Amino acid sequence: PDIRWSERNYSDIAVFDIAKKTTQIVTNKCKYSSVSIDGDGKRLVVVDFSDDRICKIVVLSLMYDGSQYAVQPIKSYYSRPMEYFRWPQFVGDDKVAFISNYGNKNAIRVLDLGSMDVSEALAYTSENIPEICASHDGNTLYYVSDKSGIGNIYRVPVHGGEPSQVSNVKYGASDIFEDGDRIYFNSYTHKGYNIVYCGVNDV
Repeated sequence: PDIRWSERNYSDIAVFDIAKKTTQIVTNKCKYSSVSIDGDGKRLVVVDFSDDRICKIVVLSLMYDGSQYAVQPIKSYYSRPMEYFRWPQFVGDDKVAFISNYGNKNAIRVLDLGSMDVSEALAYTSENIPEICASHDGNTLYYVSDKSGIGNIYRVPVHGGEPSQVSNVKYGASDIFEDGDRIYFNSYTHKGYNIVYCGVNDV
């Protein structure tokens, strides 16, 4: 039991095997969120939020012995006081992009997993940025922003630069996925969500 409540909650990672249709819990009593898997399926990146309100990006090795999955932390990046992380995504093999909330503003930052240095793809802004997606080639980050008053998709180079607008939907866009040729996303309509796409170079 938690000293503040009658029950303590955790958020652990589960792996669903599509071929076998089985689920396995691979962490125990952790507080992980925003899980993302790399292109090879051998690493996970998560946000870990500790009891003392410290936020960190954690890279986990995902291992499989033929019957059981297991994870092991291999890299960690800690936040500054009052900085909160969301939506980490692998960018190629050696970088992780994530949304940083600090001083009531949002930025898109990029962590180099070799040097553990952090750079900014998008500087801190008052825009609401709920999600990001890395391009297939690792050169571009897509993100949702409400800077036009409606949630639309924008792109920015991983190393920083001027953002450009990708979508122009009427009610809002979300859930971005890019496969190298197309950008897929949900477009909200008066009848609900539609899955739509455009070319990566479409204007």
